[in-house]
Amino acid sequence: MAEVITYSSQGTKNGRNYFRVRITYTDIAAAQETTIELPSGLGKRYWHLEAFHIVRTGGSAANWAPRIGNASGFAADSINELMGYDSAAVGTPINDMWTYPGLPMWSDSAFKLYLVPAFDAGVDNDAEVDLIFSME
Repeated sequence: MAEVITYSSQGTKNGRNYFRVRITYTDIAAAQETTIELPSGLGKRYWHLEAFHIVRTGGSAANWAPRIGNASGFAADSINELMGYDSAAVGTPINDMWTYPGLPMWSDSAFKLYLVPAFDAGVDNDAEVDLIFSME
């Protein structure tokens, strides 16, 4: 069970701050939860998710239902789930981009969001995730 998270500020354009998060999963289980730490230096907890990309690169799972929440251990379809996909075959990557202003996301008090790829089986699943957040 491993994950590698890469954070990179994309800077500011037209008065908006951009933040990119890349996650690489290797041999993860169905219940894996990843903590995403948003920049706390801006002092704001409200961001917009502009792009969500996930590609399964290996493993035994047949389906997934990725979701993002603002509480560690959040349940699907709970008040803390900010975005969630219906179960779908892992063979089809999810490549969503939303028009301005994107999907609203508000972090917990520690400036954290939580991503669960939600594979349906196995402990050998691999994936690549790319998220783009913005804030005015």
